[in-house]
Amino acid sequence: MRARAPRCSALAMAATGLAAVVSLGACHHRPGPGPAHGSSFETLRTGGHRRTYALHLPARAGNAPVPLLIVLHGFGGNGLDMEDGTHFSQLADTANAIVAYPDGLRTYGFAGPRHWSSSGSDETDVEFIRALIDEIAKHHRVDSHRIYVTGFSNGASMAYRIAAELADRIAAIGAVAGAIGRRDDRGRATTIRAPSRPVPVVAMHGVLDDRVAYGDSASARRGVLPVAAAMAFWREQDHCPTPPLREISHDGNVVAERSTGCAESTDVLYYSVQDGAHTWFMLHPDSLGSISARHDFTATDLVWAFLSAHRR
Repeated sequence: MRARAPRCSALAMAATGLAAVVSLGACHHRPGPGPAHGSSFETLRTGGHRRTYALHLPARAGNAPVPLLIVLHGFGGNGLDMEDGTHFSQLADTANAIVAYPDGLRTYGFAGPRHWSSSGSDETDVEFIRALIDEIAKHHRVDSHRIYVTGFSNGASMAYRIAAELADRIAAIGAVAGAIGRRDDRGRATTIRAPSRPVPVVAMHGVLDDRVAYGDSASARRGVLPVAAAMAFWREQDHCPTPPLREISHDGNVVAERSTGCAESTDVLYYSVQDGAHTWFMLHPDSLGSISARHDFTATDLVWAFLSAHRR
């Protein structure tokens, strides 16, 4: 186990209405205060590459198997940014879970921004995540029925792909501000393959997102499929029988749409934030089933509440 690499010094957070902006992209680094409790920087060779990831072990890890959560950064970010920006490690100490924050490969050799191959034929990152699960399970007591993936932006798109291609390993996923595929200049869509089994999904997206656009027309300009395409895909793959139940927050800013009664006890939950941009959100729900403005919960809490309620 190695000490953590330096932390990112440019993590920016600015509150806007019910949404808080968390910048999880690339930034300069400075020496940090040292590793968080139970955190380390690890390496794994797979697919001809030396892959890296931050690993957080829970403060009270015992002999019983515990959940594993894999958290994927956005384009230009890295795993340490995600640990700092989402606070999943602090939550994991309470929930008694292991959290891994892997790094994507660089776009242009050693100099380019890190990213994930979230669609297309390149299987390098899918095999990395598969190998990562195996590596962690080899050295730690992982509950194989409670392996989860979540991500932001490009990492959210990769979470969709992981759910589809590793459905035999993944219990549920969470996607924040991500697209399920792209459309080329001729209008042809490239998306993910159908999963081998239904997978529970929770997703969040800001209506004002200008990077992974929310609506059809804006998405077309960006060349990405709209959010509705992702939700329609998973409702179909999970065989959800009825239209989603819709709930609106008291101030009208957050809309939750939940599809229940889907195959194999799966469900699909989608939050749209009317004043939300390309962010890791700060929302104000009482719980997953009742939204109000009385309590503060981060996207981290919402994602984990959904994921941890599911087993494979």
